[in-house]
Formats: sequence, structure tokens, C-alpha cells
Amino acid sequence: MKKGFTLAEILITLGIIGIIASMTIPSLIANYRKKLTVTRLKASYSILSQAIMLSITENNEYTDWDFPPYGSDIKDWVNKYIAPYLEYTEIGISADYTPEYNERLTYIKLKNGTIICLHIGTYVDFIIDINGIQGPNKQGYDQFTTYLNINNTGNTPKYLFFAGLNTTPVNRTNLLDLCATTTPKYCGALIQYDNWEIKKDYPHRI
Repeated sequence: MKKGFTLAEILITLGIIGIIASMTIPSLIANYRKKLTVTRLKASYSILSQAIMLSITENNEYTDWDFPPYGSDIKDWVNKYIAPYLEYTEIGISADYTPEYNERLTYIKLKNGTIICLHIGTYVDFIIDINGIQGPNKQGYDQFTTYLNINNTGNTPKYLFFAGLNTTPVNRTNLLDLCATTTPKYCGALIQYDNWEIKKDYPHRI
């Protein structure tokens, strides 16, 4: 009667297990990273949206807020209209989190580790960095920009929105193309449009 396994049989079995692992583990890790990215982005977007709504209840509609001139220091504005309605650990001014802006921006570090940088131009830009100072600090990967339309004009949605969702009608093919090539800032719109999911055709490797 045969007892146990021979060394050759054990080595063959381990080899098969290794091949299967090498084929499945990368996919599992990639799916985990995608889900983690979406979870963090959705949570941060919700936190920021709620903060804006709370600020509106105390400071009237955001179109009436005292927006500082373009290019000026907005830290006082952030401390008045945004920061009081967030749970945060730090407010400062830095360029470390937003290299694509090539300028120092006011940032808020949330208790969950997310960093939100703010820039005021035609819109109020809220650059959500879901993993803080950790890399790669790139749009479409760990950074996603939402906007508040200062003048609330045109087809732009009221309150907080991702760029690309202010077109009528919204075209997924167009969002996908913009996310992939022209403007990675449109990637947040693509994720939200896909019901908060990073699908297989998402153009960036998370």
C-alpha cells in the first residue's frame, strides 16, 4: 500500500500552486487597490459635499460667499467657509501635494489621512489626494479634482461636481478618452459616472 507522496509529486504540486498563484495574486491585488481607491474617493467626496452644505446653512448660498481674488492667499477664506465643517488635523500652504499646479496651495489634512488642496480661479478647485503625501500624487491615480462653480452659470451642476459632468448629455466615451489622454482630472467624473467603480477599461493602472 502506497504511503504519502514522493518528492517528485510534491515538487510538481508546489509548481502548479506557484503557477496558479502567479496568475491570480496580481489580479487580486489590482482589484483591491481599485476598490480602496474608490472607497477613499467616495468617502472624501461625501465629506467635502456635506461640509459645503453645512457651510451654506450658516453662510448663505456659496454664490454669495466672499471669494478672494484670483492668485491671492485663500487661507483665511478656507478657515471661514470650509475648515469649520471638516474634521481635520492640519491646515497649511504647500506645493508638495499638487505638483501639476506648480504653485503653493492651501491644504487641509483630514483625520482620515486625505489631503484636500484648494485653488480659486473660474471655479473653486478641490484637489482630493486620497493617500496624502504618499505618491504618486498624480491626477487619475491618487488625486481627483472636484469643482464648485462660483457663478453657478451654464450647464455646470450646482454644488460640488467632477469636471466632465457639466456637459449635456454626459458621454462616457468622451469621459474615458479625456481621462486617458487629455485631462486626467476627468477621471473622477468617469468613476462617478460608472456608479463609483473603476472598470476594466479604466486607462490608468491604480
